[in-house]
Amino acid sequence: MIGGGPAGSICARELARRGHTVVLLERRLVASPRLGETCGPGLRRALEGDCGLIVPPPLFSPLPSFFSAWGAAELDNRSFSFWHAGNGMVLDRRAFDEWLLGEAAAAGVTVLRGCTVTSARRDENGWLLSGVTGADPVLIPAGFIVEATGRMVRSVIQPDIMRFFTDDLVCISVEVPGPASDDPVAAVESCAAGWWYTARLPNNRQVIALFTDADLVAPAGTRLEWLVYLFKTTVHMCRMAPGIPNGARVRVWNARTSVRNVLWRGCWISIGDAAWCLDPLSGTGIERAVKAGVGGAAAISQAMNGGDIEPLRSFTISEAQAFQHSLTVQHRYYESELRWKKEVFWQRRLRA
Repeated sequence: MIGGGPAGSICARELARRGHTVVLLERRLVASPRLGETCGPGLRRALEGDCGLIVPPPLFSPLPSFFSAWGAAELDNRSFSFWHAGNGMVLDRRAFDEWLLGEAAAAGVTVLRGCTVTSARRDENGWLLSGVTGADPVLIPAGFIVEATGRMVRSVIQPDIMRFFTDDLVCISVEVPGPASDDPVAAVESCAAGWWYTARLPNNRQVIALFTDADLVAPAGTRLEWLVYLFKTTVHMCRMAPGIPNGARVRVWNARTSVRNVLWRGCWISIGDAAWCLDPLSGTGIERAVKAGVGGAAAISQAMNGGDIEPLRSFTISEAQAFQHSLTVQHRYYESELRWKKEVFWQRRLRA
C-alpha cells in the first residue's frame, strides 16, 4: 500500500482484517495540513456501517447545516438533519488522518513512515519496490500494489499511465484564529473570480479559502493583498469569517478535477484521489475515499484468494462510471450560477 491518506489507510485496514499481510508506505513522518475538513453525514455512515469505526469526538465538531450563497445573493441554510437524518462534521483533518493510520496499525498493518518509493519492477515472483526511508535504502517485496497517492500526476509504479485534467482549479487558503463562539460554521459563496469557502475548525481556528483558476491568481509577491481585497468584496463571507490579518500565511493547493486513463492493471490498482478526484465543491472527497478503500479491499482480497479478476474489473468500471456521473453533477451545479457568466472563470465552466 503506497499512501496513508483516508483511502490508503482504510484499504490497508480492511485487507489486514481479511487476513492479508499489508505494509503501508507513507512518505510523511507526520500528517501534513490538508483541506477537506467539511463532510456530510455520509462519511459517518461509511465509517460506522462499512468499517465499524466511530470518529472520536475530539476530532470533529458536529455540523447541523451548511450555508450557501450560490445562484442568488441570498444566503441559503441547508439542514443536514432534514435531508440526511444526521449531522455533518467539520474535521480536525490532521488528527483525523493520524487516527485512521493508527486504526490501520491496530488491525495489523505495518506502517513505514518517511518512506518514499522511487521505483518498482515486476517478475514472476511479484513486485519489488525500491525506496528510501530517511537516508536508508529499502527493498519491499509485494504480491499486489495499491497506489493511494492522492492527486500526484505521475505513477512511480506505472509511469506510462497518464492523468487527464478537466480544469485548472487551485485553492488559495489562509488559516486564522476563530471567533470566541464554539458554533460550527461552514459556507460557500460564489464570486466573479470563483468561489469562497470557510469552515470553523475544532482547534479554534478557521479556514478561509478562494477557489479559482491558476492563471487568475495574483503573483506570489502580491497574493496576500489580492486575497484580502477580494475577501472584502464578498457579501456574506466577510461576516461569517474573521478578517485576513497582515502576515497571514497563504497556501496554494491543487484542486483540479482529474482522472487516470488506467485504474487497474494486473496486480496493481489505484484508488481514491489517485484514481480520480473532483474539485472540493462536492464536499464528498473523504467519503468517496473511504468507500473506495472498502470496495477496493474487497475486490483485491477476492482476486488474491481465488484468482478471480472479475471483482477488480467491476470495481474499476464502477469507479470510472462514478467519475463520469460526478462530472455531470458538477457541470450542472456550476451552470446554476449565472450571475457571473461573463467572467472568465465561469465562462470556462458553461457548456457550449
